[in-house]
Amino acid sequence: MDIIDGSQEYEWPEETDFIPRLRRRIPFPRERRTRIVLVAIIVALILVATIGIAWTLDDMDDNGGSETQPYVDVTSLEPFSNTDDGGLFLEVGQDWEPFDPGWIYFREYVTEVPEVVGQVLIFFINYFSLRVYWTDEPDEGGRIFGYENEPDTVMFEMADDRGWIDFTREVTNVHGEGAEIRFEWNGDGRYFAEAHLQETENMWTGDAEGWEYIHVNNESVFWENHINNSMQMVEAGDQVHQLLPLVQADDGNYISYDSTISGYWIRILP
Repeated sequence: MDIIDGSQEYEWPEETDFIPRLRRRIPFPRERRTRIVLVAIIVALILVATIGIAWTLDDMDDNGGSETQPYVDVTSLEPFSNTDDGGLFLEVGQDWEPFDPGWIYFREYVTEVPEVVGQVLIFFINYFSLRVYWTDEPDEGGRIFGYENEPDTVMFEMADDRGWIDFTREVTNVHGEGAEIRFEWNGDGRYFAEAHLQETENMWTGDAEGWEYIHVNNESVFWENHINNSMQMVEAGDQVHQLLPLVQADDGNYISYDSTISGYWIRILP
């Protein structure tokens, strides 16, 4: 019988599996192997947690809010609705911006809240409509022949930086009658948003960073609220004599408008 007493080198049988060979060369007791397995599990859990934090940081949106946090439901905020109307005499070739959403609703509600320096009012618009209209001047009749007034032509355009709105309409009234241009936008879950910060007792600013105060889905909320609109008197029909080659120039017409804006708002105290 061969006796292994440590004085000669023992040659282990050739094995193809690395783990069994490792166990033979490092014969840890069962208790020590159990502790090693537990340590390995703890290390693995720490690695998983670290990777999860990294993924969360990667999911931060452009405004610094985590997309994994629950969004505030805009429809749960206080609803508002406001109307406005006005008008002016528009000369031929003159441009006018009749629709200013940033202040139409703001001026309505800023007078209703107490003066608190540092407070923020945030408005989310999901609906607005606008109507511009005019009435053409009447003919100037004479005893036999008079002047006939030619129609007026007005153009209205509205667009935004996100691409949600792209509207252009040009209308000419029927001789002797009025005309109008109507526009309506329903957000269907999308919102134009603005935040107003009260910097001092008598001054508000309309360029506050709203996403710093409330966490909403920025896929459906457009914070950079640039709604560009323009109305132009393209042509004001002259008064043309019905018989003689005489023309009385018409330099423009009075254009009226009315608008409605609705949505939701929130007041955030400092």
